[in-house]
Amino acid sequence: MSTDWNAALWQHDLSPWLNAEPSVRNARADTPFVLVVDENIAQLLALVYLLNHHGLLACGARSVSEALVMLRRHDGSFRALVASTSVVRRGDGELVRACRSEFHNLPVIAVAESRGIEFAHKTDCFAYLERPFRLEQLLDLVREALRQAATERSIA
Repeated sequence: MSTDWNAALWQHDLSPWLNAEPSVRNARADTPFVLVVDENIAQLLALVYLLNHHGLLACGARSVSEALVMLRRHDGSFRALVASTSVVRRGDGELVRACRSEFHNLPVIAVAESRGIEFAHKTDCFAYLERPFRLEQLLDLVREALRQAATERSIA
């Protein structure tokens, strides 16, 4: 059996919240969504679960291309993006550039895989969080990003 097939099956069976279609389609227009992007399935599942469990509607993508497809398909539905630094760095920051221009300054929270990475100053992310972090730190950053996105939408 291939690893991709096992991961897809595991993703489908254990975490239906990763499938953005039903939740995005059935939600109210003013519902803030968080898109989590991480190539590591365990970290992706954990972040999506934790955000959903704490009242922040979230779904996930496993690559830059999948994230861009989801963002384009549901333009305006996502209010914040949480991504691992490995994803943020792909394509010379293609995801962050798209969030700045194409998706009306969608705030990006970059989550570093390890401590000591000099990454925050090299990107145009809303915030930067190093692992290990406390859950409250993540929740506070996401809520602040959602507040900022709401403020910018009301001004525009």
